[in-house]
Amino acid sequence: MKATQTTDPQRDALEAQLVGVNAKTAPYPAARSWSGGRKRIVGKGPYESYCYHVMSRTCGGEVFFDDVEKEALKRLMWRLADFCGVKLATYCIMGNHFHLLVEVPKKDLWLERFSGPQGEEKLMEHLAILYSKTYVGLLRQDLAELRRQGLENRAQEKLAAIKKRFCDLSIYVKEVKERYSRWFNK
Repeated sequence: MKATQTTDPQRDALEAQLVGVNAKTAPYPAARSWSGGRKRIVGKGPYESYCYHVMSRTCGGEVFFDDVEKEALKRLMWRLADFCGVKLATYCIMGNHFHLLVEVPKKDLWLERFSGPQGEEKLMEHLAILYSKTYVGLLRQDLAELRRQGLENRAQEKLAAIKKRFCDLSIYVKEVKERYSRWFNK
């Protein structure tokens, strides 16, 4: 600990209860989309981004979120917004529901950051927002092995599946709720 830092017992107690919410994980293979893979958010113009209001209520409307749970949900919302490429303009977490105002950029324009000769490396660096170094390392090995076997199409399919998760409001909200539920249930 640095000499300039002070310990705050309340903050330490909060951090102890939030163990796991900041953890970097691998994809959860059992997770399925309720929408059946339908694209729900479609922009109208070539350069516009759109803002959406999202509201989600707890099952039965029971009071659910205490201070620790609100903090965990807030951290997940911000981290997943960074990962998914959406902009979380504002939010409000109430006792039994939450509201989000989310700006969804045009996907093609946002994905340009991962094009070109250094695009794949930039994508791997971006994955570090949400995934562990171990997972990213295993993904790199898997891609290298596919390419070594002459299966460049399979490697590109794997990368396309990752990119599909970007700039999609439905996927963003789904992942926030799934990851929060897994944290809460632990």
